[in-house]
Amino acid sequence: MVIQTNITSLTLIFWDTLGGIIKNMPFFVLAIWGVKLLAKKIDTGFSNLIKNIPQWISDYDKLKLKHYQIERAIERR
Repeated sequence: MVIQTNITSLTLIFWDTLGGIIKNMPFFVLAIWGVKLLAKKIDTGFSNLIKNIPQWISDYDKLKLKHYQIERAIERR
Protein backbone atom coordinates (compact mmCIF):
# COMPACT_ATOMS: atom_id res chain seq x y z
CA MET A 1 0.00 0.00 0.00
CA VAL A 2 1.46 3.33 -1.04
CA ILE A 3 0.44 6.53 0.71
CA GLN A 4 0.37 9.45 -1.64
CA THR A 5 0.61 12.94 -0.27
CA ASN A 6 -0.57 15.86 -2.23
CA ILE A 7 -1.42 19.45 -1.50
CA THR A 8 -5.05 18.82 -0.58
CA SER A 9 -4.26 16.16 2.01
CA LEU A 10 -1.57 18.37 3.54
CA THR A 11 -3.95 21.29 3.73
CA LEU A 12 -6.58 19.05 5.33
CA ILE A 13 -4.04 17.92 7.92
CA PHE A 14 -3.04 21.54 8.55
CA TRP A 15 -6.61 22.76 8.99
CA ASP A 16 -7.53 19.78 11.16
CA THR A 17 -4.53 20.46 13.41
CA LEU A 18 -5.31 24.16 13.59
CA GLY A 19 -8.96 23.42 14.42
CA GLY A 20 -7.92 21.05 17.20
CA ILE A 21 -5.60 23.64 18.70
CA ILE A 22 -8.29 26.32 18.57
CA LYS A 23 -10.87 23.92 20.03
CA ASN A 24 -8.60 23.04 22.97
CA MET A 25 -7.27 26.58 23.54
CA PRO A 26 -9.51 27.27 26.59
CA PHE A 27 -8.16 24.14 28.29
CA PHE A 28 -4.58 25.20 27.60
CA VAL A 29 -5.25 28.68 28.96
CA LEU A 30 -6.98 27.34 32.08
CA ALA A 31 -4.19 24.84 32.72
CA ILE A 32 -1.48 27.50 32.43
CA TRP A 33 -3.47 29.93 34.57
CA GLY A 34 -4.07 27.25 37.21
CA VAL A 35 -0.40 26.33 37.40
CA LYS A 36 0.58 29.99 37.76
CA LEU A 37 -2.03 30.54 40.47
CA LEU A 38 -0.92 27.43 42.34
CA ALA A 39 2.73 28.46 42.12
CA LYS A 40 1.86 31.91 43.47
CA LYS A 41 -0.09 30.42 46.39
CA ILE A 42 2.74 28.05 47.23
CA ASP A 43 5.31 30.86 47.02
CA THR A 44 3.36 33.18 49.32
CA GLY A 45 2.64 30.32 51.71
CA PHE A 46 6.30 29.43 52.08
CA SER A 47 7.35 33.05 52.44
CA ASN A 48 4.83 33.50 55.26
CA LEU A 49 6.11 30.37 56.95
CA ILE A 50 9.69 31.56 56.68
CA LYS A 51 8.77 34.98 58.06
CA ASN A 52 7.19 33.35 61.12
CA ILE A 53 10.22 31.21 62.04
CA PRO A 54 11.81 33.80 64.40
CA GLN A 55 8.50 34.16 66.25
CA TRP A 56 8.21 30.38 66.57
CA ILE A 57 11.74 30.17 67.96
CA SER A 58 11.07 32.83 70.57
CA ASP A 59 7.76 31.16 71.53
CA TYR A 60 9.55 27.83 71.86
CA ASP A 61 12.24 29.40 74.05
CA LYS A 62 9.62 30.96 76.33
CA LEU A 63 7.80 27.64 76.63
CA LYS A 64 11.05 25.81 77.31
CA LEU A 65 11.93 28.30 80.09
CA LYS A 66 8.50 27.80 81.68
CA HIS A 67 8.99 24.04 81.70
CA TYR A 68 12.47 24.46 83.15
CA GLN A 69 11.10 26.71 85.93
CA ILE A 70 8.38 24.17 86.72
CA GLU A 71 10.90 21.33 86.88
CA ARG A 72 13.15 23.39 89.18
CA ALA A 73 10.20 24.22 91.45
CA ILE A 74 9.22 20.51 91.64
CA GLU A 75 12.81 19.52 92.51
CA ARG A 76 12.96 22.06 95.38
CA ARG A 77 9.94 20.57 97.12
